[in-house]
Amino acid sequence: MEDVGTLKVEALARRIRRMNPLVEIVACSRSITDMSTCEQDELASGVDLVIAGTDQFTAQAAINEMAVRLEIPAVFIGIHAQGSGGRVVWTIPRETGCYRCVAAERYAAAENQNPDQPLDLSAMVGCLIDGQFIDLIALKVAVAILERGRDSAYGRFYQRMKGRNDILVRCHPEYEWGRLMWDALLADLPKNPKDYATELQAEAILAMDSLWLKGAVDPNCPVCATQRPQRAQVQRALAAYQAGRSNQ
Repeated sequence: MEDVGTLKVEALARRIRRMNPLVEIVACSRSITDMSTCEQDELASGVDLVIAGTDQFTAQAAINEMAVRLEIPAVFIGIHAQGSGGRVVWTIPRETGCYRCVAAERYAAAENQNPDQPLDLSAMVGCLIDGQFIDLIALKVAVAILERGRDSAYGRFYQRMKGRNDILVRCHPEYEWGRLMWDALLADLPKNPKDYATELQAEAILAMDSLWLKGAVDPNCPVCATQRPQRAQVQRALAAYQAGRSNQ
C-alpha cells in the first residue's frame, strides 16, 4: 500500500535501495519512445544488460534498436492471454538475431495493423503467480547472460542455452501457443504399440513448462543487418551530445 500513487520506477528504486543501500540507481520516468537517440544512448551508456519489461510494441522496438546500436544484450518479456502463457526473447549483438528478427510477426502486425486486433499485449488482469513464473524464467536468462564466459553455474547454463533465445512459456494447459507447439513437437512420436503423444499430453504434460527454441536470424533485417554502426561511431555521437549539454 505504501507504493499507491507512486511512479513504478520510484517505487522499484526505493525497494532496491532497501535490499542493497550500496547500489547506484538512476530512475527515469520518461517514456523511451519520447527520447531522442542521443538521450537513449546516454541513459543506457555503460549498461551490461537491458530488460524490456513492457507490453508496448513501440517501446520494445525502440529498446531493440537501442540495444543493437550500443551492442548491449537484451531480454524481452511478453505476458500473453491474461497470464496463461508468455514469451521470453533474449538477444546478444553479433551472436543472435535481434528482437525484430525473432519476433518478426509482431513487426508485420504493426505494419498491417488491424484495429480489431490490438498490437500491444493485454496482461493486466493476469494472475500474479503466472506472471512471476514467466518473469522468473526471464530472470534466469538475464543472470546467465551476465555470467556468460565464467566458470559458474549460470555461466555454464548460458553455454547450455546454445542460442535458444525464443522461449515459449505455458502457465495454463489451454494456452494456444504452448498447446500448438507441444502438438508439433510430439507429432513424430510412434503411434504403435500405443499413441505416445496422446498419452504424454493426457498423463504427463499439463502446464508450468517452457520450450526453448533458436530464434530466427534475418540476413536482411533493417535493424541488426544494415543499421549496426561500430561502437566507436556511437561513442563519438554520445560524447558530442554530452559535450553540447554541458555547454548549455
